[in-house]
Amino acid sequence: MTIPPTSSPLTARTPTWTEISDNGLSTPSSPSLLSPRAYPTWNYYVPQTAIHITGTALGMLGEVLFNTITTDATDFISELIANYNNQDQLISGGQFQYVIPNAILHLQNANNHQLTWTVVQSVVSSLTAIPELGQQYMTNFQIFDGVNQVGTGTLTSSLS
Repeated sequence: MTIPPTSSPLTARTPTWTEISDNGLSTPSSPSLLSPRAYPTWNYYVPQTAIHITGTALGMLGEVLFNTITTDATDFISELIANYNNQDQLISGGQFQYVIPNAILHLQNANNHQLTWTVVQSVVSSLTAIPELGQQYMTNFQIFDGVNQVGTGTLTSSLS
């Protein structure tokens, strides 16, 4: 049995047809409504450097969390570099993790190459400039310095 679309002058949504199955449950008649959302992949070249980042958006983090963690982490790294003059030193332990309530930013070495604080600072501060992330999406990414992959990273919710 097919139920015709309904519309109300109070709603602006487009009516859709619904199929009623033998068990009485309704399902959308368009298979595209059932498909999972495909999040964008992205490629970003950090201006005036040999660093580029490629990644995939993973889902919604939210603009406030995204901007808070990227800004706080960038400020922390900048202060660390300014106070300890370690911009070209390797990140200790091969990884950097910055955590705020409900969000985690994690970067680590990859492919027998090592991240420096300057690369980490460039990557973290550039996340807000990546159009596909829209300053609101979680992401995983690979970090390249020239042709070498030097690291990987994730920006995700601590609730996931």
